[in-house]
Amino acid sequence: MNPSWCPTVDLPSAFEAAAPIGQAVGLAAMTLLAEDGTTLAAGWMRSMGIVGSATAFWGCFLGIWAGDVLLYGLGRSGHSLLRRLATEERLEAARHWMSRSGILALVACRFLPGTRLPTYLAAGLCRMPLGRFVLATGLLAAGRAARFSTRFLLAGA
Repeated sequence: MNPSWCPTVDLPSAFEAAAPIGQAVGLAAMTLLAEDGTTLAAGWMRSMGIVGSATAFWGCFLGIWAGDVLLYGLGRSGHSLLRRLATEERLEAARHWMSRSGILALVACRFLPGTRLPTYLAAGLCRMPLGRFVLATGLLAAGRAARFSTRFLLAGA
């Protein structure tokens, strides 16, 4: 059932034959390299019956979320480097801004290309509470995974 607008691609037989958990892990790993391409590919594979809906969603969601938390952790661990580059007053001002506007910044950067990396690193550097970061980015990642992985279904596949 290949719609005329959808290209035919031969996936590695190992991916198609893998158990859904293996496919989800593969998708999650691929999102760390190319998030948009992987989520779109998951939607295509879902529309072609190669992966199930749950596999496409959970694989993309967990990969996106893990990448977000890794960036936060990188920022958190780089705090000593920033201390050498910025004054304590500037760091305190950044922490204050992040405590007031951090959630809004996380939401905005999900929709503004090129802003996620610096925003997530800054959230870690400014010591945004991990629970707040994980909750906000988890909800945003779930929305992104669902939105992108359903595009091919909505297009009529």
